Amino acid sequence: MKRLLATTLLALCASGTVTAAPVLGQVYLDAANQKWTYIGSFNVSDGPQWSNGGITYNGIEAATLLFGAPAPGGAYALSTDDDFVNHLAWYDGYGQTQHLDNGGGNVGLPEDINEDPDGDGYTFAGFGLGDWSAYIRDHDEALNSVNYVFTRLDDVPGRVPEPTSIALTLLGAAALGAARRRKA
Repeated sequence: MKRLLATTLLALCASGTVTAAPVLGQVYLDAANQKWTYIGSFNVSDGPQWSNGGITYNGIEAATLLFGAPAPGGAYALSTDDDFVNHLAWYDGYGQTQHLDNGGGNVGLPEDINEDPDGDGYTFAGFGLGDWSAYIRDHDEALNSVNYVFTRLDDVPGRVPEPTSIALTLLGAAALGAARRRKA
């Protein structure tokens, strides 16, 4: 029995490694300790090929396009980080790349920016913010720019809270130990 329990605990510890990407359905927090559930991701460059006057999407609009509208009263959140909801998104800019994940210290923009302030589509680089899109194929630097999408925990339809796997495993091990003790 001791060997079984030791093997079970060793397996649990070994399987507790950190993954390099969010886990579908896993709960994550933002700075306000709001709970969000990971539902998927998209790469900026997965969007349509840019063209003069192309459609621009902020992060929330792109998530709605790809994942459908959130439940009534619900909300999406985006993150450029794979283990924390930071409410930022990667954006490709018309003639600009400073808000793409190039590994060089670039930072995202707010998930809900006004991505087309002049209303003429993906055309303007000029002064100020210019035109941006969280979902458009323009610059090669966008190839590694992944936006992670979350929905507020209360918004997940049919979600039933689940006990953690470790708690269930320990409960099972305790039941096995109790059954074995009764036989002895």
